[in-house]
Amino acid sequence: IIDFHLKAAKKYEDKIPDAAIRVGMFSINIQGIRSVLVKKHLGIVQRATDLIGKCNKEVGKSITKRYEEIRRRLQQVPVNVEDVASMNEFIEGIGAELQQLGPRIAVMTEACRILDGYNIKDAEQFGMFWKIAGWPKKIYAQVDATENTQSEKKMEYAAEMEDEQVVFEQTLIALEQECSQFQGYTDIGRVSMVAQHVKSLDEKIKKAEEDSRTFNQREILFGREPTEYTKVTEIRKRFTPYQGLWSNVSDWLTAHEGWMTGPFDEIDGVTLEDVVDRYNKGITKAYKQFEKQGNTACMDIASQVRSQISDFQPHVPWIMSIRNQGMRERHWNDIEAVTGLFIPKDQPLTMAVMMEIGLQNYTKEIEDICVSASKEYGIQIAMNKMEKEWEPMIFDTKEYRTTETRIL
Repeated sequence: IIDFHLKAAKKYEDKIPDAAIRVGMFSINIQGIRSVLVKKHLGIVQRATDLIGKCNKEVGKSITKRYEEIRRRLQQVPVNVEDVASMNEFIEGIGAELQQLGPRIAVMTEACRILDGYNIKDAEQFGMFWKIAGWPKKIYAQVDATENTQSEKKMEYAAEMEDEQVVFEQTLIALEQECSQFQGYTDIGRVSMVAQHVKSLDEKIKKAEEDSRTFNQREILFGREPTEYTKVTEIRKRFTPYQGLWSNVSDWLTAHEGWMTGPFDEIDGVTLEDVVDRYNKGITKAYKQFEKQGNTACMDIASQVRSQISDFQPHVPWIMSIRNQGMRERHWNDIEAVTGLFIPKDQPLTMAVMMEIGLQNYTKEIEDICVSASKEYGIQIAMNKMEKEWEPMIFDTKEYRTTETRIL
């Protein structure tokens, strides 16, 4: 395009006279036409070279930016062995990274060649080009410096890890001793304190498990054989029965107290059976584990809670029945009528109050009423849904013949 318009401008300069032409008695001045045509083509040449220069600068800036990013990454000082490993991977990929810049550098080189061929001198652009040409040398010089730092830091972090592993071994001994303390917890009355201790020790063991995995990962990065921290697994294995026992005991006693003394209308009748069953399974599992160990003290605690759960389970059906969403005041009146019991409406109802009244003795009668309440509730929900769907609908009627009736 540039060649075409340069040739066109030259052609008009050569072929159109620069002075007026005499034709008989007339003088024709075509200098204006010559000037317009030449300027038109030279203007196109200028815009084309400006566009090449502008695009070339953008390419040069993007290349420079990427080189600077690579150098900044190489200048980062590792703070642990994971950073050292990450930097080594980055250094290994630098060759491929620089190759990816090749096509953009080739574009810039070609653009500079074109501009130079037309004797267009742009100091900023050509300065950028030569700086880019020198970047690979800067990068590899930084790689050498970074590798020296990497070597020093790797030795430093290896020594630090060895010190940390010594401390970690002492931590495991302390965890073993703390786990042994649970053998002395034989009083169910201290359940709140023991349950808190369970949570605390569980967090410590989790951290030890995480630390052991971290040490193994770092040992691999250092090219060493991973240490087998079997003691961590052993501590977890010893602790698990105590955790299962005291967590379930604490949760059960808290839930049972809430059910017995809390507002009856806050009991979740939908999940109650599953919750009670979960506690029963958890306590039973803990009992069997301590039975194998011959730990009679913990077996006694598990037996006490299992007994409470067994006493509570027969009440689950009538509680679930009464706590269904369909219960209305008329259903409570029906329960009073069929059982002959008086249910106070002027005081907060709790499960303890319900049992004091004697509702648990009329499970079958209560269940029949509550099943009806549940069915009525289902019908009401369906009707409400139907009413909502029909609300925007408009029904037109017309008179049917002479019958004085109307049809849809």
